[in-house]
Amino acid sequence: MNKDLINRAVKETRECISSRYWRNSKKCVDALLADEIVWIGKLKEQYYLGKEAVVDFLAQSADVCPDFYIVKDKFWCSFSDKKSCIISGQYYIAAKIDNKEMISAQMRCTVAWKEEDGRLKICYIHISCPTNDTAEDEEGFMRKVGKFDPEVVKSKEDGDDLLIVK
Repeated sequence: MNKDLINRAVKETRECISSRYWRNSKKCVDALLADEIVWIGKLKEQYYLGKEAVVDFLAQSADVCPDFYIVKDKFWCSFSDKKSCIISGQYYIAAKIDNKEMISAQMRCTVAWKEEDGRLKICYIHISCPTNDTAEDEEGFMRKVGKFDPEVVKSKEDGDDLLIVK
């Protein structure tokens, strides 16, 4: 795969992971996915084979997953050949303040792209959330979404997306 397509795959991976595409119409998601896609999510039940199963999962999860943004991200090409590439990434997600929910998590992903008629298609996605083996080691790592309490948490006045906890 040429350098331009690899760079596009890196950019598209970041945009996909940041939920831009998943929250759009089924038509937009459908255009990105190969027919024989495999999706492996961070939960043990999130294993989907085929475009129809993945599109259905994404449509259902778009309504319940809070809108978030990516911080401290790094995406890179870890493999490429003539017609495909694998983009790996690590990043943190944080919920947007106007969601009235709080979420913060360290995430990792692997997205395999293949070229079909000059277009990039996703044929494999694996998203994981690293955890430690013991409960004692998980202190400070929040994996659940909590309700936003405006009395406890407020946004910073100068316009950035930081939260201040009283």
